[in-house]
Amino acid sequence: MFGEKEHQTLFATIFILAIPLFYFGLNAFYFKTDEFIYYQMGVEILNGSIPYNDFFLAHMPLFILPIPLSFLIFGKTLFAAKIIPIVFSLTSLTLTFLLAEKIKKNTGVIAALILYVSPSFQLYSHAYYGVNLAASLALAAIYLNYTDKKMLSGFFTITMLFARLNTLPIALALIYWNKSDKKYLKGILLSSPLSLFFIIPNMISNTVLYHLMKNPMPFEYLLTNVATFFMNNWLIFGLFALPLIKRRDLNQIQIITIFFYFFTLVSRNVFSYYLSIALPFAVVSISNIKIDKRIFYVLFIVWVVFNAPVITYSYGVFPLTKFEDVLKQTGGGMFCMMRWCPYLYFQTGKSGEPNLLDLSDARFQIYPTE
Repeated sequence: MFGEKEHQTLFATIFILAIPLFYFGLNAFYFKTDEFIYYQMGVEILNGSIPYNDFFLAHMPLFILPIPLSFLIFGKTLFAAKIIPIVFSLTSLTLTFLLAEKIKKNTGVIAALILYVSPSFQLYSHAYYGVNLAASLALAAIYLNYTDKKMLSGFFTITMLFARLNTLPIALALIYWNKSDKKYLKGILLSSPLSLFFIIPNMISNTVLYHLMKNPMPFEYLLTNVATFFMNNWLIFGLFALPLIKRRDLNQIQIITIFFYFFTLVSRNVFSYYLSIALPFAVVSISNIKIDKRIFYVLFIVWVVFNAPVITYSYGVFPLTKFEDVLKQTGGGMFCMMRWCPYLYFQTGKSGEPNLLDLSDARFQIYPTE
């Protein structure tokens, strides 16, 4: 799609665009997201609490562990919290570049650029849902598989499952393709120490069993999540569909992408960030599509303009000033809703009952608090 000179120009553009990602991402937060629940859980871990045993956690261990590790290095600050998703976002951008380059030269930067301007990527680049952590591990597994570093690919295949369970379709595809490769299987064996996490009390019931048992979300809500995601990324999936319409042979990246979205969409609960995990694979798949550059430029500009309000909104700052005032006036005691308490605990350095951090409806359905 682009020549070497244009490729170098685009690379410089990506480097420049990384600067606002850091600047605005570190200062953007919204108390209604789940991330402050996870940040406060990280604080509780440093205070000696054990996930699953001392408090309910619906996610895998490698999802939560980067948070207390960052707090241990940088202190219990908002910077230490927000730097985590940003670092993993830049990692996924880098791996997207490398994977696209491996498949076809001079396509890496355009792949990274398309991913960068996606509103789905932008939102989770600075809000911690483990999206870019899981995407980075999955990209690493696939890239290492393409570069014939099979043992490391096998290791990262299992590691991604301990970050987010919904990477399972990607892991299954890789295991199927490498089931006879001894080096790959050795890499899976190398990841076996991760199984020690299963000895933590309630770990399986909080994660695997919880997601299998919780009630399906209302169909209207599920449909809204799916429609919003694909509408925000219409350029990516419009181009992705071209080889399917023309009935061309599909490569492994395309097959993994299709399998992931099929597997995810037929599940009972689909949040938009679930779908974002495989977005880099869709982007890599379209980066080498043969299309007139002028047509692509027009479509790209329309797409960016169309999504600009969504991206801008994701970098907003929505403080809870009035609730912080209440907290001060009451000497630290107050009644608050699900996401308010973790936000207030984290911002003020106070602490509450660790097991009451996640008070989602699904948690109450299966594991009511005593």
